[in-house]
Amino acid sequence: MRAHLNRLERESARRKRVAVLSALGDKCNRCGFSDTRALQIHHTVGSYREDKKVFGTGAHYYRNVLKLISTGKYELLCANCHAIETFEQGSQRRRVA
Repeated sequence: MRAHLNRLERESARRKRVAVLSALGDKCNRCGFSDTRALQIHHTVGSYREDKKVFGTGAHYYRNVLKLISTGKYELLCANCHAIETFEQGSQRRRVA
């Protein structure tokens, strides 16, 4: 029974992730890469860690991101651009501190 529920939860999260990617333009905002396997949600304000505390994970997380997309809090980046952006933000924080 629990395995069946887990499968349903994963499917729901996958559908909601597809909806979020679509709402954010289905491609990286920096380089235009469009393979959904490597697209990630980047927080322009706040962090995933903060959202996770409030929204939870999986389908709950994506449902809430969908509600907040119009706020400009999120953008879509490929894994490479996301890693570069995260590194650069960390470097800026270290220089300021």
